[in-house]
Amino acid sequence: MIRNVVRAVTTLLAVLAVPAAMFVAPLPASAANFDTSIRETFGHRWCIGSDTTDLFAAVVERSCPGRKWDEISLGSSQWLIELHSDTSKCIAANNSGAKVVLHPCSGGFGVVWIRETSSSGHDLWHNRATDLYLSGPNGSNPGGQFFLDVRNGTSGELQQFDNVPG
Repeated sequence: MIRNVVRAVTTLLAVLAVPAAMFVAPLPASAANFDTSIRETFGHRWCIGSDTTDLFAAVVERSCPGRKWDEISLGSSQWLIELHSDTSKCIAANNSGAKVVLHPCSGGFGVVWIRETSSSGHDLWHNRATDLYLSGPNGSNPGGQFFLDVRNGTSGELQQFDNVPG
């Protein structure tokens, strides 16, 4: 009788331990990247930033480390790039689909990005709503606004990015 009780309790604990372990286990490295700067891989290597955190503010090239971002996986290589200091705001296509601005993360136009990897191993951010890529103007001074363009569309623009911790 006691053996049956011990066996039942052990089974119950084992069944409950699996969901508990899943609840406290850290996310895999590919699931999210928090509190990171995102830097252009080539050119002047500016970071993604903005002059203000207001909705619809332009997303511009800034000296690194730039603003901090949280890259949130939605699964299937789809991501949100949230502002670390205000996770209600995300990098997005503007309403015309030409420039990059801050939009509300929940339901905002153009907030979902598809992360691709270039042949040299760097990130490409493909906007799901516009089917265009995050592109930096590679200006000689910071402040140029990020925009959307076809892959390898214009000579001199930058479309490959790296995460810079710190």
